[in-house]
Amino acid sequence: MVPPAIMAAMTSVRDAAGGDAAAMAELLTQLGYPSRPQTVRERLLAIGAGPGGAVVAVEPGGGVVGLVTYDAWFAFAEGWMVCRLSSLVVDERATRG
Repeated sequence: MVPPAIMAAMTSVRDAAGGDAAAMAELLTQLGYPSRPQTVRERLLAIGAGPGGAVVAVEPGGGVVGLVTYDAWFAFAEGWMVCRLSSLVVDERATRG
């Protein structure tokens, strides 16, 4: 097992891309939302075309082991930005039990 300090140094968090679709489809399926890579690619394009949302991939030096999606918008009445996590998935093989 890689020590947590080394794992943290090796992990990258970046915008998800079309090449991540197969790994992301597997992660969503583990979460209980069966998905196909082509469907995930289409969703990545859709979220990228709209304002205020993104998909982030977590990659600890190898393949993608996690993803986060979020939506952000300006709450007019309150006068500030709001951000909501809409999904958070970590590969079941990458968790500590």
